[in-house]
Amino acid sequence: MLAGSLVSRCLPGSQRASAVPSAVMGFNCSALSLALALCLLIQVVPWSAAQDYDVTNLQCSFASNGGTRDSISAKLRKPSGFRGAPLFADDRAVDPSTDPQCQIRLDQSDPTDMTYNMLVTDFHRCGVVKVNGAVHVRLWFPQFPGVVMLADQELILMCKPPEPIVTQHKAAGFAGSFSGGARVSGVVEEKPGTLEYEVALYKEAPPKNSTNGQLMKQGDVPIEQAVQIGTKLQLRARINAESVWRYVKLMEVTVSPDPENPHVAGHVYLVKDGCVCFSKTFNLYQRNIHCLCCRCRNRDLATIIPHQPGRYKERPNEVYLDFEAFLLSTLQERSTLWIHSEIKACVVPEDCQPVSVEVEII
Repeated sequence: MLAGSLVSRCLPGSQRASAVPSAVMGFNCSALSLALALCLLIQVVPWSAAQDYDVTNLQCSFASNGGTRDSISAKLRKPSGFRGAPLFADDRAVDPSTDPQCQIRLDQSDPTDMTYNMLVTDFHRCGVVKVNGAVHVRLWFPQFPGVVMLADQELILMCKPPEPIVTQHKAAGFAGSFSGGARVSGVVEEKPGTLEYEVALYKEAPPKNSTNGQLMKQGDVPIEQAVQIGTKLQLRARINAESVWRYVKLMEVTVSPDPENPHVAGHVYLVKDGCVCFSKTFNLYQRNIHCLCCRCRNRDLATIIPHQPGRYKERPNEVYLDFEAFLLSTLQERSTLWIHSEIKACVVPEDCQPVSVEVEII
C-alpha cells in the first residue's frame, strides 16, 4: 500500500557518512554507520475534530474604554491525556511560563496539573488581534511537548467588554510538501570495497496501487506535493546487496529543524539506540508475525509511530520505519523539517541484530 519517490543512489563526495570500526571475518570495517537526512516543508491547513479542552472565567478590559489596563484572562483546562502545556499559537517565540505580559501559568491549586491561568496585559504581543472592538487570542494545546500532531487542538478566545463573553474553537490541521533538497545520497569509501546505499521516503497510496500489501512499481505517487499531517509515511534505507555488507540496522532517526545538526534545540527522536525487527511479510498458521524490539521507537510518540523499525526477512539489506507526517512546534508554516537517519551495515547478521526481541503473533 505504499508508493514512493525521492529515491537517490550514492554519489561521490558525501560528507554525512562515517565509519564505525569493527573486526568481523578478518575485515577492519565490517560495520558502518551512515548519517542521512530527508526534509519536509510544512504549512498549516484547516482540520476539524471534537473539542476536549475547557475554558472558564474569560474576562477582558480595555484601557481605552475606561479600564485600568489592557488585559484578557481565562482559566484553561487542557484535554485529558495531553502532556504539553498550552501555548500562544501566533507568537511561538513567547515562553508563557515565564513571560510577564504573556502568561499561561500552571494553577498550583489543581493537584492534577491540568489547569492553567492565562493573563495577557500587552495587546501588541502574544499574538493578540483587535477586530471590531473585540480582542482575539489563539491558543494551542499540544498533545506532546515539542511536537505538532494531528490530535493537537487549538481555540480562539474572543472578548469584547462589556458584552457577553464569546468563545470559539477549532482543532489544528497541518500539511507539508517535500522540497527538492530532500534527496539524499552518499558514498562510504572503506576497505574491502565501497558501500553503496540509498534512502527513500514513501507515502500511502490508494488501494488500487498495491497488491497483498506489496509496493507496485507502476503508478508510483511522487512526494513532492503537499502531504497532510497524519499521512502514513515510510522511511526506507537500503544498501547494495552485492557488496560485502549484506545486513543493515537502523540506529537512529531524528527530526530536526537543522539540515546539518540532528540534535539541535527542538529536535525529536523517532528511533534511538538501534534495532531491527523482522516484519509482516511471512505468516504462521495464516497469521501475521510482528517482532517488537525494546528501547527503539520513542514510546511517547507511539500514536504516530505505530511499529518498531523493521526489515523484511527476505531482504536483510533494507530497513524501514512507518510513521505519520507531523510538524515540530519550533517551526513556522512552510518551514523545512529535516529527518536525519543513521544506519549500520554489517558483514555478518549477528552484528545487526537487536539487543532484545519479543514475538507477538496476531
